[in-house]
Amino acid sequence: MFQYADGNGNSFILESGEVPSLHVETVAVLTGAGGGTSVAQAPQRRELTYNVYMELVAAFQVAIDNKLQHSELMKKGTGMIIRVEDGLQRRYMLCENCAERRDLEALLWNCMR
Repeated sequence: MFQYADGNGNSFILESGEVPSLHVETVAVLTGAGGGTSVAQAPQRRELTYNVYMELVAAFQVAIDNKLQHSELMKKGTGMIIRVEDGLQRRYMLCENCAERRDLEALLWNCMR
C-alpha cells in the first residue's frame, strides 16, 4: 500500500488487494456567509487494471528512489508518500517543484478521471 498527501490537502491511497484500487479524499475549505469556514471532503474510489496499478507503483518507486535528492529541501507544501510494508510505515518527502512529484500527481489525477 502506498499513501500520498499532496501540498493541497488531498490524500491518495493505492491498495493492491484482489482488485487494485486508488482512493482519493479531496479537502475543500468552504467559507460561509458569516465568514466562518468549514472543511468538506469528497472521497472517491476507482478500481484499476493491473497495468495502471503497476504504472502507479513504478511512479511511487521512482519518487522514493529519488527522495534523497529532496530531503534537505523540505518545506511547507511538500508532498509526502507513506509506504506500509511488512507492518512498518515509512515516510518520504518530495519537494514542491521536483519532476517526480509532478509526474506522480499527474498520474494519480489521471487515474481518478
